[in-house]
Amino acid sequence: MTASTASLETLPLLILERICEYLDNDSEKRCSLWAFSLTSRCCCSAAAAQRFCQIKLELIAPEEPDNPLRRWAEVLERNGNHRYVRRLKVTYARRGDKRWEKYLLRQYEETEEEKDEEDWEMRRSFDMNTFCRPSKSRLKENSRGGIIYNLDDIWMPLGRFIGQLPGIQDLVWDYGGYMPPSILSVISAKGCRLHMHRFHLRSLVQHRDSPQPIHPDHYALATSPSLFSIVVDVTSFESGGMLNYTEEGVMRMVAGVAPNLAHVCLVPTRASSELGNFEAWRLGKPAWSGFFPSETIETEANQLAIVGNLRSLVFIGHTRNGIDSWARLTDFSRLRCLIMPWRLKYGVLLAELATRDVLRSLRTLTLSEIEDETDQGQEKMKQLFEGLDRLQFLTLEGYISNETFDIILCCHGGSLRNLSMEPHRDYDSQNPLVVFSEAVVQRMAEKCPNLEQVQLPINRTRGDIQETGIYRALSRLPRLKRAFLELRYSIGPDEEFWNEEKDGEHPFTLYLEAQEIPFVYLREAFSNGAVDASLALSIFNLISSGGSLTYLRLEPSRKITTGNPPGQFLCMFRNMLRWFNRSWVCKRDIRDRLTVRELDEKGTVVAGKEWEYQFSDEEEGREEDEIFGDVFRDIWPQKTSKWWNDWESLPLSEGSV
Repeated sequence: MTASTASLETLPLLILERICEYLDNDSEKRCSLWAFSLTSRCCCSAAAAQRFCQIKLELIAPEEPDNPLRRWAEVLERNGNHRYVRRLKVTYARRGDKRWEKYLLRQYEETEEEKDEEDWEMRRSFDMNTFCRPSKSRLKENSRGGIIYNLDDIWMPLGRFIGQLPGIQDLVWDYGGYMPPSILSVISAKGCRLHMHRFHLRSLVQHRDSPQPIHPDHYALATSPSLFSIVVDVTSFESGGMLNYTEEGVMRMVAGVAPNLAHVCLVPTRASSELGNFEAWRLGKPAWSGFFPSETIETEANQLAIVGNLRSLVFIGHTRNGIDSWARLTDFSRLRCLIMPWRLKYGVLLAELATRDVLRSLRTLTLSEIEDETDQGQEKMKQLFEGLDRLQFLTLEGYISNETFDIILCCHGGSLRNLSMEPHRDYDSQNPLVVFSEAVVQRMAEKCPNLEQVQLPINRTRGDIQETGIYRALSRLPRLKRAFLELRYSIGPDEEFWNEEKDGEHPFTLYLEAQEIPFVYLREAFSNGAVDASLALSIFNLISSGGSLTYLRLEPSRKITTGNPPGQFLCMFRNMLRWFNRSWVCKRDIRDRLTVRELDEKGTVVAGKEWEYQFSDEEEGREEDEIFGDVFRDIWPQKTSKWWNDWESLPLSEGSV
């Protein structure tokens, strides 16, 4: 240990600084970098540039007595650390409310479990530094929040603080939708990029009969050359039947009013069910009159002669204006990231743009809610992937056919780095979905040598040769570092492969209650749904045997392809299944240490109490629930009085590990 430290101390400062750059993994916590800085004074000094390159200010209120701004000012004053700050995030922190603190604690625990997954998901969205991207929770519907402090004077200290940062490049504003003019003035003077995660122009919410010009401060923000990325809630109607023209304003900004706006994310929100909103909806939404409705000739900045240059366009859900409207506002040849729900009319446009090589720069594509199984819809999907060039990040959710997946492998397999597939279809559909069998995954491994991350559904079959063959095929991805596998199990014959003309009526059309499910089907479901730490470790070892896997998340789930499956809406039955359905994360660190950690342990405890309640006293247990205990003991012989604890996963097939 001493010799290692001594040799590290003898390295030139420049080398130590380069090591710190390598350890800075572009995340918010950067644990490795901070650990290195604690090694010695020399390492701490070498890490200063990276440690202070991004800082986060969590404010309750700008004028709070114990303002973190003061503490940061003191820290940065030492050794002239101001010069290192490149990125600053200002966000909202709520304290003092015990219920809120408990909620935050619970959210923090969940975030610690989900942090890696969130970073992984965010890398598929805005094409920028991770610190500047919006959080996963911000991209959820109806998440507008933060208190608006619209008195500019109280923001003056923050403005002076930013003014003392000579190298500031990015300001992330996650403190409500109000942007203080004093802050905007400072960052504009510095040429700093502005990222607003709760962008809102309140003056564009207006009465139907009296359109008003936009507030000067809001117009200054909308036209600011500093504005670089925004996440904005969009809706047509507000409380009291007010009209919201935020989306129309943003579209005008994209068309050139905001000259450097590069990343836009639209989050649809729902209007409340007030009587005034119903009346507003009945009357419809009049066309927007522009930023200055009283002027007959709009200013030059308002005209649509300039075409925008978006690099990311993200639709979290369906908005009033579809992709066809946005395609007229910005140059899609520069677009690198597109995330949107699928619709046939949009698919027709995307296929046409791809065929004409307009989407030549697109590298990240997410298509959700793919429900169109028509021949025309599938043909446009194929044309789209045949026309696109070298996708690196691809996420599809909905109907994914075998033919579509084959085209993806042939056209993009060599360039794909991140692949996420969530195939499902309508309950009444009989069209086949892609199934990630051993053969399909093997072909994926052959066609996608550069895959680093995958998210796939895997059908569990009691750890037999077919199932272990899938994990073995994944091990043939030489660069695979991270994998998320949804381990699906069925209760009864898999409806996806059931053909009523050939196989007759599906047996579950006769069973409406969980207790009526035949013994043999319950036994299969319990066996496949049971995932313990030992099985998780075995799967990790098998997949990592041929590559560089460092992270594996396993999440069991019941496969449902009918509208009313037996026991689905019975809380007791779901808890009984949950007792076996445990999710795990396996990680291998840089020192080759392997950890296996269960997720949502609280949910497991609740499920265990259900078993104890039902079976701790056999005489008081409900007779109709005895089938669950009988199935359990048939698989796992009783060893203790609390026999529901005496279970373990079926091992993988011999010769597979």
